[in-house]
Order: sequence, then structure tokens, then C-alpha cells
Amino acid sequence: MKIDRNWKNIVVALTAVLFVMAAGCSLGGSEPASNNGSTTSCTVNSDCSTGQICQNGACVAQNTGCTTNADCSSGQICQSGSCVAQNSTNTSPVINSISITPIPVVTTANLSCSASDSDGDTLIYTWNIGGINVATGVNATWNSPNIPGNYDAVVTVDDGHGNVVTGGTYITATSNAPWPRFHYNMQSTGLSPFTASSDLGALKWSYTTGFLIESSPAIGVDGTICVGSLNYNLYAIH
Repeated sequence: MKIDRNWKNIVVALTAVLFVMAAGCSLGGSEPASNNGSTTSCTVNSDCSTGQICQNGACVAQNTGCTTNADCSSGQICQSGSCVAQNSTNTSPVINSISITPIPVVTTANLSCSASDSDGDTLIYTWNIGGINVATGVNATWNSPNIPGNYDAVVTVDDGHGNVVTGGTYITATSNAPWPRFHYNMQSTGLSPFTASSDLGALKWSYTTGFLIESSPAIGVDGTICVGSLNYNLYAIH
């Protein structure tokens, strides 16, 4: 079978073109550009370059806004909604004084703390009274539960850099009620503030309940007497 010379030349030319195209595809045409050694995958922020944070396993440009320290690059912390350089020599704040007035407390106490910080950090104050966080701020108020006794008062001062200091005192509280709870006060002393050694008193009235009473009553501000009975009833007598 004879093949025209011109057709043979065309076949050879097409073969050469296809070979060059294939070589171009494999040697460089669509090869991804080098990342110049920059880290694109990560586990923590320290795996990334400066100005980047680790997010969903990849290093991305850091957003200067933040909510927690995890939103910032390594060596930075979140302060007042912005990422700032962490000062490794940041010092703890110092509590200068704690003031609680009036004493004794009947209804409301004014809480005040004076603290200083040599780094000029914004300080966060938290007040805890009787084991319960009751207020925040350099100045605050506390509403007494109207139960007499001594309450531990603790203020915590935080500089936002991991430095936390505490200071404490105690609050003496009284009540407008003559006998506000079982055994009278927070310490359950059962001791009356009234002196009855010279006057044993006299019976004024009596009330019959459905069963035995083994508890001392509580007396409210308005004079209502509350007491529980072994018949599972609570009596409020006024």
C-alpha cells in the first residue's frame, strides 16, 4: 500500500505537536506556584507566620479584633477586643484599700476598692460575699439578706494578663426582724440580742397546731411568726 509523501509529512508534524503539548503539561504549564516555604497547615497559632493565626487547620491573616486569647497570634493576648503584644514582664496589680459602709449593714452596703497597676492595665473587680459573687466594678452595692451575722467579703482584681490578686475583710450585718431565721443568725448561735435576765416575760397568747413543734420559730419584720410542724405544715401567725 502506498502513502502519499505529503500525508506522511502531515502525520509526522501532528505527532511532534502532540508530544510538545504533553511535555508542556507535565513540565510546568499548570504546576502550582511555590509557597516559598510558608506554612499553610497548622495545629496551633505558633505554627503560623507573624501576622497569622491558625484557623480550621490553616494559617490565615490575623484579624486584629478578638474575643479570647485564642484569636490572636503567638505572643499576643486579647485585650479590650484587640490583639496586643503580651508583656512577659507584666506585673500584678496591688490592692491599696477596701472600704465597706455603713457598718453594721442593715439593708444595703457600699463596696469600694482602691487598686493600682504599674503597667497601666485596665483592672477588673469582682466582689464575693458569703461565698457568692454578688457584684463587679471598683464601686458596687450589696443588698443584705436581712439575716444578722458576720459575712466574709472578698474582692478579686484581675489585670487581664493572668495576674490576679485578692483582698478580704468581713461585714457585720444586722436585721430589722427580731428573729429572722432558725437559730437567729448566719452563725446559728441561737443567742438573742435582747436581755431578758431581769424580766422572764408572761404568756400573751397561744396557738394549737396539728402536731408537735420541735423547731424555734422565725419572726419577720412585720411581726409574723413562722414555724413548721411535724405534720408537714408551715404556720404563719400574725
